[in-house]
Amino acid sequence: MLEEIWAVCASLLLAVVPGAAVLAAARQRGWVLVASPLVTYGIVTIGGALASWTGLSWSVLTLALTTVLWAAVAFVLSTFVPRVGRAVVDDDLYADDELDVTGEHAEAPVPLARRLTWRAHALVAACAAFGGLFGAYVLRRGMGSLNAVVQDWDGVFHAAVVRWIAETGDLSQSSIAQLNNRETVETFFYPSSWHGLAALGWDLGVDSVPRLLNAGSLMMPILLAFGIAGLVLRVTRNPVAAGASAILVTMPSALVFDTLWRGPLIPFAVGLAMVPALVLLFDRTLTLRSTGLVVATGLAAGGVVGVHPSGVYTAFIFLVPWILQRWMTHRRLVVGDLLTIVATGFVAALVAAPSLLTAISASTGARQDWPAVETAGQAVGEALLLNHARSGPQWAIVLLAVVGVLSFRKMRSMWWFWVAGILSLGLFVLAAAYDTPTGEDLTAPWWNDRWRFAAMVAMFVAVAAGVGVAAIVERVPRWVSGRTPVGLKVATGGVVVVLVYAFSMLSHAGYAAQNADRMYWNFQSGAVIGDDDLALWAKAAEIVPEGQMVLNDPTDGSTWMLATEGLRPFFGGITLAIPNQAGLSETQEALLFHLSDIATDQEVRDIVDEYGIEYVIVGEGWIHGMSRAAGFIGIEDNPAFELVEQVGGAQLFRIVG
Repeated sequence: MLEEIWAVCASLLLAVVPGAAVLAAARQRGWVLVASPLVTYGIVTIGGALASWTGLSWSVLTLALTTVLWAAVAFVLSTFVPRVGRAVVDDDLYADDELDVTGEHAEAPVPLARRLTWRAHALVAACAAFGGLFGAYVLRRGMGSLNAVVQDWDGVFHAAVVRWIAETGDLSQSSIAQLNNRETVETFFYPSSWHGLAALGWDLGVDSVPRLLNAGSLMMPILLAFGIAGLVLRVTRNPVAAGASAILVTMPSALVFDTLWRGPLIPFAVGLAMVPALVLLFDRTLTLRSTGLVVATGLAAGGVVGVHPSGVYTAFIFLVPWILQRWMTHRRLVVGDLLTIVATGFVAALVAAPSLLTAISASTGARQDWPAVETAGQAVGEALLLNHARSGPQWAIVLLAVVGVLSFRKMRSMWWFWVAGILSLGLFVLAAAYDTPTGEDLTAPWWNDRWRFAAMVAMFVAVAAGVGVAAIVERVPRWVSGRTPVGLKVATGGVVVVLVYAFSMLSHAGYAAQNADRMYWNFQSGAVIGDDDLALWAKAAEIVPEGQMVLNDPTDGSTWMLATEGLRPFFGGITLAIPNQAGLSETQEALLFHLSDIATDQEVRDIVDEYGIEYVIVGEGWIHGMSRAAGFIGIEDNPAFELVEQVGGAQLFRIVG
């Protein structure tokens, strides 16, 4: 248990401290610090690229040096060139900061909605902590252990990349391509900033890759809860809406759990969780127009690209409606905002340039197009009722969201947020219900994956439910106290107790058991990678010479041997055994289809000799939808292969023919 606690603490420290240092150097404090992890990923994105170019090893020391460099830039700019234009006088959310900008220094003041005491801020922070920890608890419950090995597709490569970076200290695409794309380096791109930061946990004593991956997953609901809390508080000035949203947003199955059991889609999930904090950071930057904040926000925007390029498009869905409502409400802000955005964009382009250039040069134009599975009407109902891939809607959240929808008219400051929600819903419908070129074009940045859009829609439904809670807590006690002798404070307390009790009963304790069950198969079933596989790999690590490649079937989970034992698999990621498959090299195709013919196929023999391969590992299970590659079928009865070790259905062979 102590090892798990340290894994989570190490992950949080790595994510928060560097970004917080840059924000502190830019003289910022308060809720804007929830964007610290995003700034950190920006530091990792540019720091990893610089380390690769200069030949430095990526390590905690490299991260620290890069952080100091950017913190110094933010501090110097904040000190000697304080602002880009004039700051905007804002409400008391930023009143404790350097906002001596009244009178002639002020531009287009934003009216003060209501004063917030430190108790209100503390209440919202406590709700965010509860929501984040609740989501992390349910994830951990579903995993069974932070040392659980993910049984699904994406987890195989996530684990391999983290271990590879930890061992090589190299985040470059050309280095990561050595795992599974040695012959197609020029068309390879995989965002690695998340993996680069996770790999540093190895330097801090977390010597288990599964534990690093799963601790990183546990961060997702925590980042999400604090980001939503800060953003909703900023927009609504309503602590109840902000606190309730922060708790409820970690409960929809589609948002936290389906992105982390399926795949898991860790970089996408973490990127999505940090988008609310990015909007909050942009708001802060355009309000204060501080040069130090421009640097921090540029780093954060670049970090979005480094974590997952689709995060840029997701961020646009939030940011474009937000900035349009801001300009429609306060037209005099347009020019000053544009200047600040240009300056921020310049920093972001500098930070993200290595990733963007590599992604563009590697693009082959290939796309993923999942088939339509339902009608448009079914898709709308499924998304809004939080019923995607579930046996029934999450009514406790949905009913609160209905109340929230009825309150929208009084929360005009959130109209942009609902527009972003409608756009996300439209993309979900396109991916789930239509097979058209236009739909494919619009959803391509998200791999035409309806599960990702379901997660985005769930965020908006959860916030609508938080607004509903605020409406109930604000109006029902007034109604009760106006018609009974009960005082307003007592009535409010009673309503809160009844509301919490009713929600807990209807949701069966926040859907904890249901969501934990969704995590079970991919973490505890052992359907792909079981104890037999782990035991065999441990024995193989004592037999196979250090650094020698081991031939493996890429669909039976054996790629995990790198993450768990440091063995070097020939197939370091999922590779489909389909002739002429995009990204499949001639060498890989020859082994996948003709390994069993090694005694008579000279091409196969030459490949094995070229890579110095002496051993072959095969497992018993397969990733769902996969099957044994043709070249690996029947090798147990092939005289060209000698069985060296066997644990259950997992086998280690030596090539002798």
